[in-house]
Amino acid sequence: MKALLLKRGNELVKDGQYQGPSHDLPKLAELVPIEMSAHETDLLRRLSHFIRYGGRYPIPKRAQELRLLESPQGGFSAATTWTTPSDQSLFNALVEKLERLIDDRSA
Repeated sequence: MKALLLKRGNELVKDGQYQGPSHDLPKLAELVPIEMSAHETDLLRRLSHFIRYGGRYPIPKRAQELRLLESPQGGFSAATTWTTPSDQSLFNALVEKLERLIDDRSA
C-alpha cells in the first residue's frame, strides 16, 4: 500500500520523518485509497495488530488491545490469529489485488 501511495505522488517522508499511519493498515488503505470489503478490512485490522504485537513488541501496551475482536462472519477471536481457513485465501487475493494496482500503468 505504501508503494501505491508513492506511485500516486504522495510523500511518505517529510523532514526525515515518516508521515504515514504507522502500522494501521486499514488507515493506510483509506489513504491510498483502495476499496476494501468488510472481510478485507477485518483482515487488515488483524494484521495490523499482529505487526505491532506478534512481530514488533512482545505484548500490547494497553490491556484493551488484548481483547477478542468481533469477526464479520460472527463470533470472536484473538486479533493475532487467522479466524477461518479462508483467511489465507483472502490474504492471497488481497496481495494479488495490490500487485495489480501497483502494476497498472493508469493508476
